Order: sequence, then structure tokens, then C-alpha cells
Amino acid sequence: FRRVLFRSIEIAKWVVMAQSEKSEMKSFIMLYLAFNNLYSLFSGHVKKANNSQPKNEIKNLFYNLLTENRLNEILKLNKNGINSLIKLDILSSDKDENYSLALDGVINNNCETKHILYSTAVCVHQIRNELFHFGIGMAERERKVAISNFFLNTVIPRCLRDFISYN
Repeated sequence: FRRVLFRSIEIAKWVVMAQSEKSEMKSFIMLYLAFNNLYSLFSGHVKKANNSQPKNEIKNLFYNLLTENRLNEILKLNKNGINSLIKLDILSSDKDENYSLALDGVINNNCETKHILYSTAVCVHQIRNELFHFGIGMAERERKVAISNFFLNTVIPRCLRDFISYN
């Protein structure tokens, strides 16, 4: 219990620091650190992820932690950002998968809200990968980071609140 409490406080600290940071880029890095800690903490706590790959742990977070009302609240807040992510042509590192196109397909096929948010989080995760591996050369960096920051700022506090009260 102490470990979970300590890590939850650390996650909250990263969010607070990110929100007071003037640089969008630095804010994104702090928010992603908080998000990464949150999804791995939840997966370790409930032991529902098949393996510890980030995408599996992110999916676990959206599929097993949040209520339908909370998912709908997050989706409503992120509608514009999601539409922007679809237009950004976010590709997997090996260029074999188009995450923006996959997100568009999830929306057009009227998939469950948790799947839409999971697909959105996969786009944000790939933006993180692009930033860490391509940095300055990343196409539309500022726009991608701004959208990701908004998404993470709406997701992390709600997930953390629900995780603390999770049975």
C-alpha cells in the first residue's frame, strides 16, 4: 500500500510541475513520465496486462480502470484534439502502421469509447517516441506536443483519482 501511495504522490507531483512549466516540450516530457508511471503502476497493481509492453499497459488502463462516465468525459474534452491527431499522419517507428488512420477507423466504426481513447493514447505514445528519437527533426512537433499535453492533462488526473479509489 505504501509503495502505491508513494508512486501516486509522485505522479501527482509530475503533473503539477508540468502544469507550471512554461515550455510545452518540457511539460510534455513531465506529463508523459507521469502517464508512464500511472499505467505501469495500475498494471502492476491489478496484474491484468498480458505483458509489460507500454501499449498493453495503456490498454489495460483504459479498459479496466475507468468507468463509462469517466471515459465519456475524457472523450468529450478531447474531441478536437482527436480530430487533429487523425490529420497528423502519425506512423509507427517502422512506418508499417498508420496510427492516425487506425484512430480514424476506430471512430468511423463507432467503437467503444475506451477503444477510441486507447487509440488516441497510442498516437500520443508514438509522438513521445518520435520526440525522443527524432527530436528537433520531428514534423509538426509543436502541434503534436500541444495536443498530447491537453490529452494527458485531461487523462492523468482522472485516472489517478479513479486509481486511488480502485478496489
